[in-house]
Amino acid sequence: MDKFGLDYFIGDSFCIDVSCVKNGLIQIQDIISFENDIEKSDFLLLHTGISDFWGTKKYFESYPVLSEETAKFLADFSLKGAGMDAISFDPIDSKILPIHNIFLKKDIILIENLCNLKKIINRQFIFSCFPLKLENADGSPTRAAAII
Repeated sequence: MDKFGLDYFIGDSFCIDVSCVKNGLIQIQDIISFENDIEKSDFLLLHTGISDFWGTKKYFESYPVLSEETAKFLADFSLKGAGMDAISFDPIDSKILPIHNIFLKKDIILIENLCNLKKIINRQFIFSCFPLKLENADGSPTRAAAII
């Protein structure tokens, strides 16, 4: 995380509601209609609705994730980052973290455990997620904020 300047953690953003996805797998067809909004964004946030279950077993075990095809589709945009209101972009039992790897190979940071995304669905806004400056860290707590 310390390789990126502060400007990498703020930018134009858009939030898509994917709370109605089937089988807990976010597919390209769930987001394709927002392609123009994604193209104009530095950050894409995904509202899955799972944050309503914070502190329960469901939050930690039954959260939606991106399909690998969807991750590859999104990684082809010029995004700085992608965020969602779930504990991870990969399934809880994943050992190789394919979704993380798809994004991180393109220097697209992942912001997890977001909340209050209902307030910004289908909106353009400025998003910030400044991490602590920790040397050689691959993650950090942040105070994420949408500026409308």
